[in-house]
Amino acid sequence: MNGGETSDEDRRRRFCLNLSTLDSADLETQLRVSRDAGFHAVGLREKHVASYLMSGGSPHGVRKMLDAHGLVAVEYDFFPNWVCAGSGERESLRGRFDRFCEVAADTGCAIVVAPTSTDDGAGELDWHTAAGNLRAMARIAAAYELTVGVEFLPWSSLDTVTAAWELVRRSDCGNAGIVLDTFHYFEGPNSREELWKVPVEAITLCHVDDVEAVEADVVTRCRRHRVFPGEGIYEFGEILSYLSEHSYHGYYSLEIMNASHATQDPGVIAREAMASLERLFGG
Repeated sequence: MNGGETSDEDRRRRFCLNLSTLDSADLETQLRVSRDAGFHAVGLREKHVASYLMSGGSPHGVRKMLDAHGLVAVEYDFFPNWVCAGSGERESLRGRFDRFCEVAADTGCAIVVAPTSTDDGAGELDWHTAAGNLRAMARIAAAYELTVGVEFLPWSSLDTVTAAWELVRRSDCGNAGIVLDTFHYFEGPNSREELWKVPVEAITLCHVDDVEAVEADVVTRCRRHRVFPGEGIYEFGEILSYLSEHSYHGYYSLEIMNASHATQDPGVIAREAMASLERLFGG
């Protein structure tokens, strides 16, 4: 997987199951089947946690469930609509993000994921505004000992790993980095040359996903047609070589959003998820 990992068990401990992959199951079931499939780490989705809280649970209760299943929470997904927030919206932005980080920290997550989506589409990017907003968010996250992971989206004004790195660089924060999602990378105007220019230390997390060969717009394919690595159209060598050659030591989080998962056994999905990562990395 990378130069610092020598055993299958070391490799497996860097495999993470993003719970969007088990979207239709309740949180306790998601955690149980993730453990049973051999995962040591998961990515939490805000809406799943919110559903658990509405049923009478607490963030600390989520953490207890994680501990009971021998799992760590790597990421808390996701905080949208921050890139273009102007001066009149910043107080609200800070308040929303503070609450988001509080729950993330209480559940034990290390990374809060902030995709570059906006309510009104891509629009024209104001670098000063975007960097200022990321800087403010990073300061809030730092108070909770969290890292902000900027997830660039191919349908947004920040649609490449180069743009994400430029934004992180401009924000000048030690606890902000990039979420490198294979779907978003291959669907956007990215190139190997540009990827190799990004310092691997800026990559906080790698989302791993493939996609079916379907005729649909990019957002629909992203949210309904992702598949396990090796079952779709992508060749992963470009990204895996970059991460391996640059000694990436973070997690590989499998995030598969597919409409068919709603009718499938979550335990079967979790086991297939682990098997797909083992195949991808030769484990």
